Amino acid sequence: EVEAARALDHPDIVALLDFFSDGRRSFLVWELVRGESLAELAGELRDDEAVLAVAQICEALAYAHARGVVHRDVKPQNVMVDRQGVVKVMDFGIARLADADTLTAEGELLGTVAYMSPEQAAGRRVGPPTDVYSAGLLLYELLTGENPVRGATAGETVGNILAGRIAPLEQVRPDLPRELSDVLAAACSLPAGERPSAAETADALRSLSGQLDGGRRLRPRRLLAPLRRLDVVAQRCLGAVLVASCLAVLLSRLPAYPPGWTLAVALAAALVWLVAPRLGLAFSLGVA
Repeated sequence: EVEAARALDHPDIVALLDFFSDGRRSFLVWELVRGESLAELAGELRDDEAVLAVAQICEALAYAHARGVVHRDVKPQNVMVDRQGVVKVMDFGIARLADADTLTAEGELLGTVAYMSPEQAAGRRVGPPTDVYSAGLLLYELLTGENPVRGATAGETVGNILAGRIAPLEQVRPDLPRELSDVLAAACSLPAGERPSAAETADALRSLSGQLDGGRRLRPRRLLAPLRRLDVVAQRCLGAVLVASCLAVLLSRLPAYPPGWTLAVALAAALVWLVAPRLGLAFSLGVA
């Protein structure tokens, strides 16, 4: 893992800064990326932003492939977008060197099932086309809101992958350019040999991103967009209840605030927390 990561020095790949051992454990020191993963940004990106993000991912993968490294686990959770809008591919933890012995035995499944290539789902050796396939699925999901091969079970998902059950993008998003659908169809071809390289895919996506919506820098559309995700809503509601409860108890013991203010201030803190947790925390601490 260290050998693979040391070979990578690219602005779109999270850098390995140091590694050492105390004799019992090994430690890897990675670049700290302040931002959000594509999984967190799903549903918040415009079409051009999504296409440009995956173009950057493919450029990073092309760089890795040229150095004999295959990621094998490309998925939204493994791609960060920093505060400057730069894409960072991370977690080369199950990557292998193309010219080295495989890290796992034939037939062993690695990676997240819903983003596996057909050859990976079948337990065969994988190469650069596997990453291209996964990147294609990732872009399909960003553009449509759904992974095209995800089934109700892992077995059903693998069956969809092996059978190539992917609806053409133009059927789901007829408003998008047909050329974009063609690029995704090629990237997600069932035979690995029919897929373009990561570099070719990156070039095609970059040329198309400018046709969609100006190709501006990656950024969330609006502050309330995360609230469309149920898991985020649940987490924020729990946090809002906790901060409101704590603040209500605290204000009841602070003589500087009139008793009639307690409920109003606690509800205001909960509302701010629901929209922006960090701002809600700052507001609550400021009130205290």
